[in-house]
Amino acid sequence: MHHAIDGIVRDSPQGKGLGALVLGRSARQPEFSSVEKNILRQSLPYLAHAMHPPETPDVDHFAAELADSGQKGLVILTQRAEVAYISARAREILLLAAHPGAPAEGGNGKGAAHVPPAILRVFANLVLISQGSDAAPPVAQCDSPLGRFIFRAHWLDPVSDSASAMIGVTVQLQEPLVLLMTRNMQAEGLSDKQKELCLLLARNHSFAAIAAQLHISLATAKDYADRVYRKLDVHTREGALRKLSRP
Repeated sequence: MHHAIDGIVRDSPQGKGLGALVLGRSARQPEFSSVEKNILRQSLPYLAHAMHPPETPDVDHFAAELADSGQKGLVILTQRAEVAYISARAREILLLAAHPGAPAEGGNGKGAAHVPPAILRVFANLVLISQGSDAAPPVAQCDSPLGRFIFRAHWLDPVSDSASAMIGVTVQLQEPLVLLMTRNMQAEGLSDKQKELCLLLARNHSFAAIAAQLHISLATAKDYADRVYRKLDVHTREGALRKLSRP
């Protein structure tokens, strides 16, 4: 590029920069005219709008987003697919996977555990792979109203062809991000209005949109955000959302 013009794309006229648009021409081409520079400047708000399209009523990506719940357990199987060990946390997660309405503390760590088909599937895939056969990766997932259950199989012993080699299957629960954030907001003692504001921030709404949604002034919306930042001991929207998304 011998000649170049650029413009900063912002989420509002004086707001945060979303990126830069740069146009260039070679030395054999003419320089950009003032008219062309003005056209670029007038185009920037349309680019900002395209980068943040309005949410459609039938698709809420935030509501569908999943996050690590911090819940993870281990199941150990023999090569005959018999359960040799199951951790208490794995038992709880498997209970939730089989019965979504059951309480998380329903497992007492005793008695035979139900082994879901997904565990047997990743177990079989791992064995096939170790035998040199074609098989899908030893990873599976199951979705439920509670979130997503992920199963990963791996050899616990370095020599997988040993008759006594054990296979470990980690079981992990990912839950809806909105549920994780709601629980963390409750623990942080946020008010109902502050919780609403945080959920709108997570949906990437501007403060102007938040003010309209909550029927408050723009100044009040920003004041609510400042109060939330102080409670969470952070300084930015990104810092608040990062803290509220931790398991």
